This record gives sequence, C-alpha cells and structure tokens, in this order.
Amino acid sequence: MNAFTYVFVVVLLAVMFGPGVAKAEVSGSLGVVSLYKFNGIDVDSRSSRNNNGFNPSLQGDIRYSFDNGFYLGAAFSTGKFSDGINQANVEIDAVVGLTGGNESGVSYDVSVARYYFPGVRLLTVNEVNASVSYGWFAIRFGRTFGGKLESFERLAFVYSQPIDSRLSFVAEVGKLNSLILNRPGYFSVGVVYDLGEGWALSGVVTGAQNKAGPEGRKRIVLGVKKQF
Repeated sequence: MNAFTYVFVVVLLAVMFGPGVAKAEVSGSLGVVSLYKFNGIDVDSRSSRNNNGFNPSLQGDIRYSFDNGFYLGAAFSTGKFSDGINQANVEIDAVVGLTGGNESGVSYDVSVARYYFPGVRLLTVNEVNASVSYGWFAIRFGRTFGGKLESFERLAFVYSQPIDSRLSFVAEVGKLNSLILNRPGYFSVGVVYDLGEGWALSGVVTGAQNKAGPEGRKRIVLGVKKQF
C-alpha cells in the first residue's frame, strides 16, 4: 500500500465512522484552457518542444465535501505528457484533504494528492499541500514524494480581489525548489469574469524565470469553465 492509498483509506474511514455520519456535498467543474500551464511551467510536452502556446486542454474535476471538513476529489486534464520515451494523453489526479477555519476569517486546507499519468511511471508522483488564507490573501506550500523523479517543494503567495460583481483580479508569485528546473521563481496575473449560471471566463499571463528553460516561457492562457 503506497502512502497516498493509506491516507485515502484513513480519511474514508474517518468520514464513514467518525462522530456522526458526515453528509456529502458534491461539486465539480468542466472547462477548456488554451494551454495547460502549472506553476508557470508548461505541463503539455508539445508546448516547450515546439514553442507553441496554443495546445487546448480539456479539464474537469469532481469533489465530495463532507460537513466534518474532510473531502475527496478527482480531476483530469488532457494533453501530451512525456518523459522523453513514453507518453500519456491524460493526467488523472486524486486528492483527499481537510479544510476548516475560525470566526476571525482565517481558513486552512491540508491535502494529499496523487498525479497519475497512465503508461508514464516516471511522471507519476504524490504531493502534500497546505494553505492558509485570510481575506484576499493566501499562502500555499506543496512538496512531492513517492515519485521516480526528485522530490521538490513549491511556495506561493496568492492575491484575489473582486473588482466588481462579476470581474475579479487574480495574481500569484511563487518559487519552485527543483534542481531539474534550476529552482525558478514564477508568476501568474490575470482576471476571471463570472458569466452567471456557473460559467466563467479567465485570462492570465504566466511564466517562470528564464533559468527554468523553454518550459517556463511566458504565455497567455485563456479559459472557459462551467461549475456545477
């Protein structure tokens, strides 16, 4: 049993047999982005290889949130994910976590995720994440483990502020402690527009320092998403 499976089982038992049976609320989303870019880095192998900033990715997620703060979720993204030899056409993620907060407005989220690339074991990895937020600000930390590649950390500061009833400004700056990527800093800045009825448009400029290599090129990423 790997570490992620162990955590998943523990959380599931806590939800099912903890004090009072927790009720689940289901939420999710489905959308398309013009390029799959994460932490300022091109995730789709085609983007950095061909210097192509337009490789649309279909992305979706589903989450079961329980009234005791625990949650279980899954997500997917399409694309071309290669280790140089093997290639996957989809990324499948699973996550278990706990979220909560206090009356002063401070909230937290602690989770463990597994990123799975079918047929490409070299890219499959686990990650523990923690975040604390207050008002428009949030701090996020993550560390990978249990993968074939090096373990690395990421630290990010996030700012999200409504401009009006529909438009919001979002920004993120962070640091990746990864030898493979030469420990680059990264950024993302843009806007999200609420179309109503769960629909939203987004546009961001994101990238990493030049020492990250071609994967860190600055790109404009556009997206549309439906939440349900």
